[in-house]
Amino acid sequence: LAYKLMVYHLKHLSATSKSALNEKIYGKMIGLDIDNKSTYGKYDRVVAVVLLPIDDSTALNVNKWLVDNRYALIDDYDTNEFDPYTWELWYLWK
Repeated sequence: LAYKLMVYHLKHLSATSKSALNEKIYGKMIGLDIDNKSTYGKYDRVVAVVLLPIDDSTALNVNKWLVDNRYALIDDYDTNEFDPYTWELWYLWK
């Protein structure tokens, strides 16, 4: 991706959160902006921003959407390159 997106670790993903995430992205093509500094986090999971293309030019930052809708909390670690407090909900998709 030509631009940097922010990422955070999703904390306390409940059954409701999992259901909302499933409804949002299951079976859809997504993009990942994987962290360049630390590909795997504390629990050996990939650190990335999930991008859901909405049309030919716009993508939804799914991580931000989860936080904004109270399905997830920000649990930011200084071991990755991202700053989740500067996120935008929508990004240009190219």
